[in-house]
Amino acid sequence: MWKPVRGIAPEILLPGVLNQLRKTMVSQYDTEEWILAGYLLNPLFDLGLIERKKKSEWPRVTEKDEIRLTALWRKFIGFAWGAGAR
Repeated sequence: MWKPVRGIAPEILLPGVLNQLRKTMVSQYDTEEWILAGYLLNPLFDLGLIERKKKSEWPRVTEKDEIRLTALWRKFIGFAWGAGAR
């Protein structure tokens, strides 16, 4: 399932982390997506853990792109929730 990068920060970051990210936005050009891409999304992309549907000419992940998890992510990273989780 493809997910737009724009607006994804509140969905994937803990509230405290999101608040800290927003406090670092000192320039008028800073955006949640730009900071998130630089520190999280681009490294995941470089490692092959996410892929993108390119919607811009920029060579890195941008707020215009859509992303999704790769098979490599699903093979090595998983989360179990609830009382029966192992």
